[in-house]
Amino acid sequence: MISSRTSSDKINQLIKCMKFLARLYRNQGHTHYYQMMADYFTRVRDARQNGDFVVAHTIFFPVEILRAMDIVPMHLEFTGSLMSLFGISTNDLLTRAAEMGLAPEICSAHRLIGGALDTGVLPPADAVVCSNLVCDSAIKTGELTMEYNHCPGFVFDYPFNQTEAADEFIIRELHDVIEFLEKVSGHKMDWNKLSEVVVEVDKQLALIRRINELCKTVPSPFQPQDFLKFLVVDYMATGMPVITRYLEGLVSELSEMVAAGKGFANPERLRLMGLMIPPWHLQGDIDAVLKEHGAVIVYYPNLCDWGQEMHLDPEKPLESVAKKLAACSPMRMFGPLDERALNPVINGVKEYKINGAVNFAHLGCRQMGPTLKIYKDILDEQGIPVLNIDCDLIDATVTTADEVRNKMEQFFELLEDR
Repeated sequence: MISSRTSSDKINQLIKCMKFLARLYRNQGHTHYYQMMADYFTRVRDARQNGDFVVAHTIFFPVEILRAMDIVPMHLEFTGSLMSLFGISTNDLLTRAAEMGLAPEICSAHRLIGGALDTGVLPPADAVVCSNLVCDSAIKTGELTMEYNHCPGFVFDYPFNQTEAADEFIIRELHDVIEFLEKVSGHKMDWNKLSEVVVEVDKQLALIRRINELCKTVPSPFQPQDFLKFLVVDYMATGMPVITRYLEGLVSELSEMVAAGKGFANPERLRLMGLMIPPWHLQGDIDAVLKEHGAVIVYYPNLCDWGQEMHLDPEKPLESVAKKLAACSPMRMFGPLDERALNPVINGVKEYKINGAVNFAHLGCRQMGPTLKIYKDILDEQGIPVLNIDCDLIDATVTTADEVRNKMEQFFELLEDR
């Protein structure tokens, strides 16, 4: 493969945007979130000149491991997705991916990585860790990243079923990836630091559960697009004390709103369940149409639900990392679609007083596509209408804001008439 690598300022644009938002939300909890993001991408950008070791990784690899080893993580999928969210053009990267021969049926988040690698948008990586969870494109993306960076890599293998033997297998995989990273980076695992990270993760999961509980209130105080921040927190910055401060501030803010009877939508007429991530580039548009119609998405069972209370033991940090991986809600779509995935949807209808469900059906997602009818059938049994919106997470040419608005408004009319 011939590369046409060129310099790019997209990472700089991302950092500039995050710094602006950190200033905008000064003295509010959100400033911690945006400052974390600015610091994250600044460290990625400057890693080579600072002599840091960078590991590019795909979704669902436990970043706690990298932080405990003082290795700079670079999340491949979310770097591109966040560009899309904050209005930084990605059309040129998708166009370059098409020129490289990446088919449009491939998830756009992974096609974008190909274009970013070929044009030099992504800073260089010293090693790559990819996995088979949940996106089956992740391994190929990992291989492509290794090829462009001429660096070693590790494929983290998750077992298909959740059993006692599978749990033991994951522990072995974690030991193996640590051994690999120690060898290629020269950094040793700091087990005390990993224990400290686990303590923070345990606090953060409890705070997210508390926020989900607050969303059960009528009216719900939570802005729907902020659910995506929980994904960013988990995939990029889990265990960082700054994230604990962000979540603590958010709990305080939302609790005050609940006490005052204030909600995202005033008055609140429709409460919705979300089944998949909305397009990154349409987050503002979607929240706007929700608010206009007194509607609010209050629950994402497949994205931001950590289930029942569980305790992570800092005395057993690696086992705790494995335990958290198993509890991650997207894991429910990996393996048989059994009660792990279905019960949260069924129970969520009553717990969150759901009127309807919206599924943003990302065309490149091979996990969500096969589940559409299954989720629709079980929600039909609960008397809950489902709106499926064909869209793309990143490619803005697939579905426009007006198309999404029209479909959602028609759905709201249906719900209002029930």
